Amino acid sequence: MKTIVVSAVTLRKGGTLTILRQCLNYLSELAVHGDYRIVALVHRKELVFYPNVEYMEMPDMIQGWGKRLWCEYVTMRRISRQLAPVYLWLSMHDTTPNVQAERQAVYCQTSFPFLKGKWQDLIFDYKIVLFTLFTRFAYRINIHRNRYLIVQAEWLRKGFSKMFGLPKELFIVATPERMEKETIIKDNQQSHIYNFLFAATPDCHKNFETLCRATALLERELGVGKFKVILTISGNENRYARWLYRHWGHLKSIEFAGFMSREQLYLNYASAHCLVFPSRVETWGLPISEFAAFGKPMLLADLPYAHETAAGSRQTAFFNPQSSDTLKMQMKRLIERDFSFLKEIPPSGSCRTCHKHMERIIRSVITINLRMKKENPSILQLGKFYPIKGGVEKVAYDLMTGLSTNKIHCDMLCATVAGKGKTIRLNSYARLMECHSWGKAAATMIAPSMITVLRKVCPSYDIVHVHHPDPMAALALALSGYKGKVVLHWHSDIQKQKYLLRLYRPLQDWLLRRADLIVGTSPVYLDESPFLKNVQQKTVCLPIGVPPILSEPEAVDKIRQQYGGKKIVFSLGRLVAYKGFTHLVEAARFLKDDYVVLIGGTGVLEQALSQQIKRLGLENKVVLLGRIPDKDLPAYFGACKVFCLPSVQKTEAFGIVQIEAMSCGKPVVATRIPQSGVSWVNKHGVSGLNVMPGNAGELARAIQDIADNESVYDKYSMAAKNRYWDIFTNEHMIDKCKRIYNNLWEG
Repeated sequence: MKTIVVSAVTLRKGGTLTILRQCLNYLSELAVHGDYRIVALVHRKELVFYPNVEYMEMPDMIQGWGKRLWCEYVTMRRISRQLAPVYLWLSMHDTTPNVQAERQAVYCQTSFPFLKGKWQDLIFDYKIVLFTLFTRFAYRINIHRNRYLIVQAEWLRKGFSKMFGLPKELFIVATPERMEKETIIKDNQQSHIYNFLFAATPDCHKNFETLCRATALLERELGVGKFKVILTISGNENRYARWLYRHWGHLKSIEFAGFMSREQLYLNYASAHCLVFPSRVETWGLPISEFAAFGKPMLLADLPYAHETAAGSRQTAFFNPQSSDTLKMQMKRLIERDFSFLKEIPPSGSCRTCHKHMERIIRSVITINLRMKKENPSILQLGKFYPIKGGVEKVAYDLMTGLSTNKIHCDMLCATVAGKGKTIRLNSYARLMECHSWGKAAATMIAPSMITVLRKVCPSYDIVHVHHPDPMAALALALSGYKGKVVLHWHSDIQKQKYLLRLYRPLQDWLLRRADLIVGTSPVYLDESPFLKNVQQKTVCLPIGVPPILSEPEAVDKIRQQYGGKKIVFSLGRLVAYKGFTHLVEAARFLKDDYVVLIGGTGVLEQALSQQIKRLGLENKVVLLGRIPDKDLPAYFGACKVFCLPSVQKTEAFGIVQIEAMSCGKPVVATRIPQSGVSWVNKHGVSGLNVMPGNAGELARAIQDIADNESVYDKYSMAAKNRYWDIFTNEHMIDKCKRIYNNLWEG
């Protein structure tokens, strides 16, 4: 039996109570069959009593925002533990509670997070200002946990998506029912005086003052008796209403009609010539859709809600809600029977999930959560840093962009190298979430905010793909409480920080146990890593893939001419010990004079390498290029005769630069590092040659064996390019990764 919990303690009256009743009525029917246990957290159960539903009354929750926050984020969590396991927790009142549930959904009713306040709001109703701030804060808490978010309008879907960085596909748009034509009240006794109607409650965000000011200007210009403005307030309801009446109650052209019943309101719809609606924010603006059914003119605030609600109307114009002058001019033209400025608003297109009746929407939410299976899982790449500086973060980034191009939701959470954390929206299916870091220690970014961010967002993902080695990412995952599938990408063993490994080892062992699947970049590394000996049953090889390197012939020729047409040996990487560049410099001593070695990159050994070059008298044979801009790299790959990767430690687990060179048809000279995948990537005797690490003489001989014989060179060149296209393209990596995810998700 699956447990569904509906939390709706604040829903006590009006349309929201109707929605709750529709929801529980459906769930009551669903529970009859015995497959589901339905629990409703409500204010009073007599408001919404249905059979087959367990009720928990919480009348104290509405007594202040402090109690509500405590209830949402403390009491609700305790209740969820008592009811565990909870299959679906549906929150009907905007906020996302801190609960333990397999999946969550929230119904976002209010539009106040988008209200642009004015200083007068503090005077008329300070609670509206506080409520606006409260909703912006409360909405943000845990919102990424939701599998779906229900809103009443498309503009809210776009707004919340932008505000919180959520994919638009997570939203279900539930538009209110539009008035059917047969329900329209006919009234043929319209007054010869042109009547404007504004139907709204006396709240300061309704912006009555813009209409009142426009009326004052118009009465001054046209006089009394040509038009009338009817307001559905009496002028004594609250401080704001009294202020309005005090300033404009003397105008003969304004009628403070007071509250109207639904029947009275529809009679006024029928008799009025035009609806004016200047409200500064609305979720939907129900009077607009009700009045539109009469087919008469409407003057509406030029805001997203009004444009959407007025879709399909035949005679509509928009005005700046702060401009009384513009509204006055539009009203005057209508009084003079000039309708030329009114436009027909095209009907809005249907969204992904949009229904007419709210009852069907609630049923759809439950049905989607219980029965609907997504086409693809949602993925989070976890680890390392941005901007990209090394192979691990490049793989994570390429997976994110490649999967998102295939319309699979894939985000990346990492530390930022510098500056404050931010979220970058790459496309509709991918976003990059950077977390502020305190700095770097032992090759690890110290970013505690990664822990809190991951705790918030992880419930939104079906699979978390964590990239190792990255102790910060492992710690964040361990403390996140994530219950879904985990893919561990084992890029390399930790080699350099052996003493720190003793401290990290318990967390690393936990990560190996927690992972549902472990992927490695080469079969050699998976087979020979001592840390993976006991988890071989859940390992799979995922070779790294990159887009082909394409160079401009002019740029290639320029580099070759710069070095006098010599045979160029190119190498690229950080100037650190395990990369073995000291041995490549040494190997240059054994190369003929028609060779030149170009080394791109920066690092701690840059000065030491410069001194070595001078000491050996190789200034004309070895050049340290420093950091090569990304735009210039293709030219160096294209200009070289041979690419060399002289690494000496298994920290070099794969060597992405090898496959970049292969994509250009460049033979590779690399090293046979024990327990490393480098020599697997560069297949000996096929795409190039592999020699013993640290042996400068063998490096030089291998380079010359390939480059000095054109027929041999052509064989290696063709084979290198074929090996790239057969195994190491970006498309191969993405396609295999998709299969891995789907097999894990469906299994």
